[in-house]
Amino acid sequence: MTAPKRILLVDDEANVLKALRRTLQFDGYQIFTATNAVDALELMTVDPVDLVVSDCMMPGVTGIDLFAQMHKLWPDTVRVMLTGLSDHEVALAALERGAIFRFLTKPWDDVDLRITVRQALEHRELKLESRHLLDFMDRRHETLDTLVDVVATKA
Repeated sequence: MTAPKRILLVDDEANVLKALRRTLQFDGYQIFTATNAVDALELMTVDPVDLVVSDCMMPGVTGIDLFAQMHKLWPDTVRVMLTGLSDHEVALAALERGAIFRFLTKPWDDVDLRITVRQALEHRELKLESRHLLDFMDRRHETLDTLVDVVATKA
């Protein structure tokens, strides 16, 4: 049996965190919360998660800056941006700087949020599996090169 997927929810509004947790709590995830980017980064340093859902506009470090840092430090963690803004420029900046899987607006649709989370986690698994297969193929290629070299020197 595999361990439950780990999700970090980040928002400066406690009610938003409660609503997000309530929406996702019965889907079998292990859920963590943080009320700011600094706490989110600290939590990730101690125990990284599979997926982060973060508000875009928070006091201090924004969600965009948070995701840019997470992208550098934990590239395998999938990121979903949540915001009340409808500014397309903010969305593009978030996508460019933080390698965000998807951008959702507040208020969110619970079904859409749950589908997005599931798809984001599936995307992560496929990405990790693809990397594993590429590494396996690289090792096989190296082995084949070594065998070819051995045969060539004996000929």
